[in-house]
Amino acid sequence: MLSESDSLVRFFGGAFHQDCFDDDPTWEDVVQRYKESVSPDEHAALAHRIELELLTSSTTESELVQRLSKLGSYYRPEADGFTNRKWLIALVEYLKT
Repeated sequence: MLSESDSLVRFFGGAFHQDCFDDDPTWEDVVQRYKESVSPDEHAALAHRIELELLTSSTTESELVQRLSKLGSYYRPEADGFTNRKWLIALVEYLKT
């Protein structure tokens, strides 16, 4: 079984890899592809992990930038007008729907 951090690496590194927008033009499309590949329980659990491990434990924007990079994410929310924190909040909400 994957640890919580391993699940975050698998999601951010797998879904938001350097070529992720070749097939999916928006971050929502990337997440939708992920949601279609896992059970509702799995994407709800991922939302919870993001809340616990990133949103509540990272206090600054620069911390979030570093943590997302270490998790393998190539997506830069600033390009879409988000801070990393606001994007993670939107991501969690999208995963919960």
